[in-house]
Amino acid sequence: MGKHLPTADPLLRLQASITARDDRLLGWLYDHGVLTTDQIAAALFPSLDFTQRRLRRLTLLRAVDRFRPNKADGGSHPYHYVLDQLGYDHVHAQRGLPRGRRDQARRRKHSLINRPDLPHLLGGNQVFIDLAAHARTHPDTEMVRWQPASAYHEPGALYRQGGDPQIIVAGATGFPRPDGAGVWTEHGRSVPFFLEYDTGLEHLQVLINKVIKYERLYTMSTWAWPVLFHLPSARREANLHHRIAGIGLETVVATTTGDLRAALAASPAHQVWQLPGRAGRHRLIDLPYTDTRHDTEFPTYTPPTRKTGPPDAGGAAHMARTDGPLAHTRPTPPCPPPTRGAPLTARPVARTEATGPGCAPGGRRSGSSRKLSTSVTGCCSATDATGPLTPAARHCESL
Repeated sequence: MGKHLPTADPLLRLQASITARDDRLLGWLYDHGVLTTDQIAAALFPSLDFTQRRLRRLTLLRAVDRFRPNKADGGSHPYHYVLDQLGYDHVHAQRGLPRGRRDQARRRKHSLINRPDLPHLLGGNQVFIDLAAHARTHPDTEMVRWQPASAYHEPGALYRQGGDPQIIVAGATGFPRPDGAGVWTEHGRSVPFFLEYDTGLEHLQVLINKVIKYERLYTMSTWAWPVLFHLPSARREANLHHRIAGIGLETVVATTTGDLRAALAASPAHQVWQLPGRAGRHRLIDLPYTDTRHDTEFPTYTPPTRKTGPPDAGGAAHMARTDGPLAHTRPTPPCPPPTRGAPLTARPVARTEATGPGCAPGGRRSGSSRKLSTSVTGCCSATDATGPLTPAARHCESL
């Protein structure tokens, strides 16, 4: 009789079956604990049906496990996914970490199921999931970093060279412990940020104490990121702004509400963030910050300008780069000669030139724009004095 082949290592079988998208999901579950089916579908997959099929496959491979909490008023929530033991082993192997405890997955799943603030954890994760979902449908954007709250629990996690060493001595108790942190990039620009997710169940003074801790960090360190407060309602937001007005903050605090985002169907990347004492709302990418280390790691990209002069000998358009802010311009197409009618007049055409990051008060970076006014002579906004638009004028009107 032939010998039986040895059974394949389950971890090797898993690693042979997963994709880059699965790797990203397993890494998120390792760092952030739990995600629902809907969250995973929005951030990583084209459809809910596709998501459910893939999650069933990963469950069979023992990469992930799931549970389904009951609702207080009856029924149940969507499936909540966590890492199974092979998922932990895979992430440890990918990150070069030593193999964990054999019951690591069971212990963490039990902790998450019985966690009293599970809705708070899922709500904070939802903000980052919404950014990832926005980036999936907008090619020029990306959530390049998503750090969990645990990344800032250790003493000295907020210390940078040149800052006050008291940050290390005081530990995490005297300084903020954000619910998460991230880096968002958009069209070659980037902004780091802290997130504070509020469910509305805490007293407002708790939020004020958090703001004071961020202000203390600002005065003792050499860097400052905007602090995003995601609040449940406009009333909660107005009350927080009223209390902040009497503090005189240097820290950049930006707020938005779940009600506002739901009404506008807006992601956190959109123009939904309000700064205390300032009118209007701002996009996430436009919030100011101060961090030279971030600027070195994520340098601002400015696209080259295209000259509008004649092509070179090879027939290609000239490309030029300058040291200052760059504008992306398009050569004006030639106008066909008019066939009849009065001479053609010129119309100024306003174009917007992105100036890239500038400096807001206090040395914080922010985006800005300026207007360029150019005149295209010879055809634009032309009409024929004798009647309807000529073919040449219609061509120019379409430019």
